[in-house]
Amino acid sequence: MLDDLIVSPDTSLAPGSSIEAEREGGRVRFPSGRVHLYRTSEMNMPVLGGRYVLFLTTGSDEAVFRIVTGYELRDGTVSPLDHLPNLRVYENVSEQDFLAALRKKISNP
Repeated sequence: MLDDLIVSPDTSLAPGSSIEAEREGGRVRFPSGRVHLYRTSEMNMPVLGGRYVLFLTTGSDEAVFRIVTGYELRDGTVSPLDHLPNLRVYENVSEQDFLAALRKKISNP
């Protein structure tokens, strides 16, 4: 699965730098106070304060990245951000094993 997500990066980021990433969807609050959630089926949003490995792409505005997919790192294990069958290959894999596979793939594309 990592083979499908990792490509040679055209953009490099310094460790600790901030970026802007977006994903289609969100909440809309109507004048009535009602809140409606809009999202693409099977695709979830990262939660503030969570730890993620995100796979990003650039759009027409290269200063803003778009979230393709990702994995949440929680309690020592990995879970896919999105509910797509091809992402489940790393579900419940240890964080250490997942990051090792990712580092290996990045260093040998």
